[in-house]
This record gives sequence, structure tokens and C-alpha cells, in this order.
Amino acid sequence: MLSIVYIVLVHEHPEFVVRLIDALDEPMHSFVIHVDASANPVHAVLRRRLKHRTNIHFLNIDRERISWGGFSIVNATLKCMRYAWDQHLHFDYMVDISG
Repeated sequence: MLSIVYIVLVHEHPEFVVRLIDALDEPMHSFVIHVDASANPVHAVLRRRLKHRTNIHFLNIDRERISWGGFSIVNATLKCMRYAWDQHLHFDYMVDISG
């Protein structure tokens, strides 16, 4: 069975993020979520809404303050990739989804 790890970069609209994850979620898939460091309320809502799901991982340490079109987007993506690798998440493909 095909497994995917989705890297999701978020800065607003937590309800949309939950709906997106609901639509993409399958038993073999995982999600690594990075919420912009300046969006703590969004981070709190997502952690509360998704806390019961074991295949969802939040980047909590060293979150990036994202600037549109800036290298911080690349840094956040690389941190999520590193997290997936360090946590030994199994995946055949990695998909990047950004805000």
C-alpha cells in the first residue's frame, strides 16, 4: 500500500487545514505540520482539534516566522523533512502543501 507523508505549512485558517487533512487522510499516510511562529492561536487550535490522531505530527521546536517568498519557507520545509526522517516515518512519497 502506498504511503505518503504530507508536509503542511500553515499560517491561518485552521478549520480549512482540518478539512484538508480529513480529505487526504488514509491509514498509511502521515502529516508533519509546521505552523508559522507568529500564528500561535492557529497552532493551539490545530493541536486541540487533531490531538487524537496518531499520524499527525507538529513541529513544535524552532518554528519559523515565515515571510512570503522568503527563504524561511524553505527552512520550514527542510525542518519538516528532517523531522519525518528523524522520527522514522515510513513513506514512499513526500508531498509539500503550503498555505
